[in-house]
Amino acid sequence: MTARKTAPSPSPPRRDLTIGALAKRARVAPSVLRYYEKEGLLRPGLRTAAGYRLYGPEAERTLLFINRAKRLGFSLDDIRQFLAAEQPAPTPGRKKPVPGKAPRNSDVTRIAEDRFLEIERRLTELLVLRHELEVFLREMSGQLPAEDGARELYRRLVDQVHFVLGRYADN
Repeated sequence: MTARKTAPSPSPPRRDLTIGALAKRARVAPSVLRYYEKEGLLRPGLRTAAGYRLYGPEAERTLLFINRAKRLGFSLDDIRQFLAAEQPAPTPGRKKPVPGKAPRNSDVTRIAEDRFLEIERRLTELLVLRHELEVFLREMSGQLPAEDGARELYRRLVDQVHFVLGRYADN
């Protein structure tokens, strides 16, 4: 018996998306895509005969990356550097990028580390503020009159706040 050779399966046809379809998939307005294109963050692959933008799968991945990076607090300039660092080096004979503009991996790493340290600093500030507020609330509860039940009511409120904050701290 001879082994039967099968022809390699053809790659799936490229599925280009119009600006509206890509915007809908990414849950942004089409104007956001136009803005990213103007800023050099996103490039349409082709245009139809009527001039409509068509975006390939790589544009959708880039857009999802931009959205995630924005959620993490990176600026568009930071994101531009991240995307530029991902571009392949120019091949001989092709136009070279502007000198000094291509970020190195160390630049990208520094940007990400700086963002991480900024978040750590803000978290520390919030934890200090939370502690100061706890102390303030305890001091306030000691100053309320005990005879009308306000002190006990206030302490229960403080305990409830601590319970809720503790649940968030555990997550």
